[in-house]
Amino acid sequence: MVAPSVLGVFAMAQTTLADETESQSEILDQVETYHNGGASLDQVNSVFQLRDVSPGDWAFEALRNLVERYGCIAGYPDGTFRGNRALTRYEFAAGLNACLQQIERLIAANTGGSGDVNQGDLATLQRLTQEFEAELATLGTRVDNLEGRVGFLEDNQFSTTTKLNGSVVFDLAVAGGDQKAVGGQAIFSPPGVNFDNDNDDVEEGIHFTNRVRINLDSSFTGRDRLRTRLETANNITLGGATGASATARNLGAGGGGIRLDQLMYSFPVGDNIIAHVGATGVLVDDIFDAGSTASFAYGSINLFTAYNNLIYDVSSSDSAGFGANIVLNDLIQLDLGYFTGSGATDPDEGLFGGNYSAGAQLGFDFGEVDLSLAYLRSYQVGGNLSGFVGSPAAATPFPDDNGNNLANSADHFGVHANWRVSQRFSVGGYFGLVDAQTEVEPQASAEIVNWLVNTSFPDLGKEGSVLILAFGQPPKLTDSGGDAEATDPDTGYLLNLEYQYPINNNISIVPGGYVLFNPDHNDNNDTIYVGRLRTLFSF
Repeated sequence: MVAPSVLGVFAMAQTTLADETESQSEILDQVETYHNGGASLDQVNSVFQLRDVSPGDWAFEALRNLVERYGCIAGYPDGTFRGNRALTRYEFAAGLNACLQQIERLIAANTGGSGDVNQGDLATLQRLTQEFEAELATLGTRVDNLEGRVGFLEDNQFSTTTKLNGSVVFDLAVAGGDQKAVGGQAIFSPPGVNFDNDNDDVEEGIHFTNRVRINLDSSFTGRDRLRTRLETANNITLGGATGASATARNLGAGGGGIRLDQLMYSFPVGDNIIAHVGATGVLVDDIFDAGSTASFAYGSINLFTAYNNLIYDVSSSDSAGFGANIVLNDLIQLDLGYFTGSGATDPDEGLFGGNYSAGAQLGFDFGEVDLSLAYLRSYQVGGNLSGFVGSPAAATPFPDDNGNNLANSADHFGVHANWRVSQRFSVGGYFGLVDAQTEVEPQASAEIVNWLVNTSFPDLGKEGSVLILAFGQPPKLTDSGGDAEATDPDTGYLLNLEYQYPINNNISIVPGGYVLFNPDHNDNNDTIYVGRLRTLFSF
């Protein structure tokens, strides 16, 4: 009984609000028309329905001569009058107006009269002005309108320095298989992941995850960016449902309430260097360029498919950090970075006293081929060595009594490449290697390897879409020494197929799925299947 009354009050409030904002909405709609490149110019004035001015018209040749003689249109991007194509009458009027203003300046600068302005040119100008009188008048009106709307935006905009953008992700996953995966060594689970390791059944229900991100991007010079990112999510890991980290979503997020996910400032140093300084949430791929070699797979639904986890998901990152992108020439770019783990927030450890990783990446752009070579040196206590998608032994080859890694240092190597064979087909992949050793007793060493090959078919079915097929070996403990865990007994593989489809500029969906053979590199485990449907809303 209360509901109809409440709805009536709400409707009245909405009507009042609509009346108050109607005029502002009309102005913003008109501004949007201009912003979209004049898509609705034909609704503004019938002048724009008139024919173009072709290079063969007398007016075209007359204006071209004036431009060459008086330099009226030096503002064209290529510095020419573009005499090889027709102009719309509106474009022509803009050029004519520029010549009028230039000649007015020449006359005003000469106290004796017309100065260097030819009398014949003045007669030509008069004829052109009469011919394009309507267009010139409309040009002036549109300039006045634009000035008024720009003024309105300046008075009502969110900020003069900050832009707001964000995204919302809905992710549905269904896992299939008989029993959860168990490492061949039946050891501890990677930190932060609740593997039951008792051969429970795979949790085959629907697993729904969502994430909301809001970015406040501020610029103070026009070339810099201060990013403040807020985030909230219910990041339900698929590792817990399947027992295998390799099923992880490419949807890193912390659970709980709203949190400050990233605070990072990027700014130019000269013409060839971009510097980065971050107080929190700085990952390796925030500074190292992973997108060029990962290509379309960078936005994959599966974390292992997206990029080389042994380089870009080093767990001694995701806190403070700094680095730079240095363009050495048209062919080569050098990325440098220093990254810290959560210890950076501990005043006793500071920026250089706790977990860290530091290194460089050399990127090559050969036109149709992108190649990068990366190296990181890391130190961490209790961290994950497999980039969150490896077997339990690859994640924690040096377990203590709590299942966390003993203090260790490691060298991380990565090779990444992508070849755009054609506009509709590309091939890429990566290879990663970690060589780690403990920094405390008992002494131990470990070698971890992963690799992947992918093929992409862009614009398949619709412009902006892409079909991705990927196959590879998730991080595997291939060699160990001392008191490290025994190597993984078998080799597991992941096959991923997905179709990224844009519904419009702001909504996209990605149906897909992957199959994990010999999960956790243990052929005693059952094959695991995961179906996925990810929807992305961006604004």
